[in-house]
Amino acid sequence: MIFRIALGILCVTICASKGTRSHLGQAGSSGDACEDKECLELVQEIESQMGNATPCDNFYQNVCGKWKGSLELEKKRLKEKAVKDLASLLEEARVEPTPSPNATDKLINAFQSCTQQAKNVLILRDSVKSVLQGYNLGQWPLQESAIEQKELTYKEIFQKVGPLPLFVYSVSRENSKPIITISKPSDLYFYVSEIENGDVDYPNYDEFDKKEEEAYREFISKTISLLCNCTIHEKSKVAEDIISLEKALSKIASAAGNETKTGNLSYITTLLPDKFFIQILQRDVNLANVSVGSETQVEVKYLDYFKKVVWYFGNNTNTVQLINYVLWTKIRDMAEAAATPLNELYLQYKRKTDIDIGTGSIQRSNDKNQNNDTKLLCMQQLLESNIMYTAGASYYSSEKFDNDSKADVMKMLQFINSTFRYVIRSNTWMSGGDKKKAINRVNNVKFVIGYPDWILDSAVVNSLYEYVPNISASRSFAEHYHWLQQNDRLQKLRVFNSSYFSKSDEEITLRSHTYYEEKSDTLAYPAAALATHYRKPPIPRSMNFGTVGTIIVQLLSNAIDRFDDLFPNGTKTAVDYWSNETTKNFCNNSMCLNNSKECFDTCTFKNS
Repeated sequence: MIFRIALGILCVTICASKGTRSHLGQAGSSGDACEDKECLELVQEIESQMGNATPCDNFYQNVCGKWKGSLELEKKRLKEKAVKDLASLLEEARVEPTPSPNATDKLINAFQSCTQQAKNVLILRDSVKSVLQGYNLGQWPLQESAIEQKELTYKEIFQKVGPLPLFVYSVSRENSKPIITISKPSDLYFYVSEIENGDVDYPNYDEFDKKEEEAYREFISKTISLLCNCTIHEKSKVAEDIISLEKALSKIASAAGNETKTGNLSYITTLLPDKFFIQILQRDVNLANVSVGSETQVEVKYLDYFKKVVWYFGNNTNTVQLINYVLWTKIRDMAEAAATPLNELYLQYKRKTDIDIGTGSIQRSNDKNQNNDTKLLCMQQLLESNIMYTAGASYYSSEKFDNDSKADVMKMLQFINSTFRYVIRSNTWMSGGDKKKAINRVNNVKFVIGYPDWILDSAVVNSLYEYVPNISASRSFAEHYHWLQQNDRLQKLRVFNSSYFSKSDEEITLRSHTYYEEKSDTLAYPAAALATHYRKPPIPRSMNFGTVGTIIVQLLSNAIDRFDDLFPNGTKTAVDYWSNETTKNFCNNSMCLNNSKECFDTCTFKNS
């Protein structure tokens, strides 16, 4: 509805922008403000969709009588048109060969790799092999004949691969100081488990449990066939070893007591059953090139898990089995990379193991979120917040709503904001106290127009992908995806040094709709929406006041709404913001909206 009203005001501003006009696009006696071909075409497009009624008789019919467009009513994290536009931009983009690609180059290469190498099995094999070689644990899958790897202990193996799949960690700030939290892997990390059937209240769970394990075994076996040449016996042996070890770790994790300890690194090291857990974590710390000292705060959850897992590996070490399992988890993560032959196997597994929580029945239908358009699949995955959303938002903004466009809207905003405050001060229905509160709130509104300013700061955006190596578009997307995931983990560790950057408000950039966040009094107008609403010169600025201006005013009106959402204890609570005087005046004045007799005496409602 807001867009429809804005369209009506836009039409009025076209008519009144310059000269006297009897018809849209026709010149008045003072000349025509819309002389450019692009402007005239836009006027004709708008006029062709207007109805025959006059605005006062039927405003909706006047504005939208012959509307041909579509309205994207559901608010979404990503505007569909923006995703398609960005995919088209990346498809046409070219990257100059360079040893130090920037974030945009990495985005282009990743996207074109995803779309151009989608079905290439040979390139997939080479990319997976390249990633696994980085762990220096030999080829996958290892066979028992791999004597050179049998000398490695389980501690040495995990020090080569890092915390996963043994444990997970996260970094947060507590009282302005960073704290590392380490914990057992979640239940979702394990694809098979040793959970007792009685612990799960799903019908037909026994059947599902068996089918899930069989599907997982098939997933592993088909992956081995895809990536290397092994005999049926070898594939079966490796799959059984992987499932056996994963079940054991799942059982340890599910049985671990929920004990949490917090302290500095020195203290936590004394509580852990072996200091090698900290040594494993240190691998990622070194890769991120940050410093963690003895006084760094650490929180350990499920301390019992760490004790039991040390005992297990100390008494059940099979080096080849362990190497095959940890490398399999890396391959399994890469299988989530869209549009690769490996991803096809992953989706087959997911389709066979989807379960309806209500009935317990296994779902055999296709993935509801699956899209047959490879370009959109690739684009949507790259725009996940932990993959390349920032780079995508930056590139889209620079192409579709650049700094000059933003500066123009910011100039408009000054007039809009000033006029809005004038209306508050001059109206006759608000009490003096409510006017002061409203103006104070409007003065403190945080405006994010298009995107936060840092989105177009190339130095900042490039630094957010510094752990992603130079990978060409001729490599498999699985390889790009692996390094992008690792980059996300390492970026979180930068909180320990001055290079850490908080990506505040970036999620606004590609959202489908404008919004007003009452908790923080933030008015957000995404670049993805502005790219559709805003028109660059030579289109008259009056048209942008009619569209962009109308929407901004509607959002600003949230600051003077009668019912305000407050968050006194972190819980959303509706509070009546107006005084009794304001409420009474508004209710009386608004009677004219019902065409009641009180409206005939317009003198008493001046400036209402």
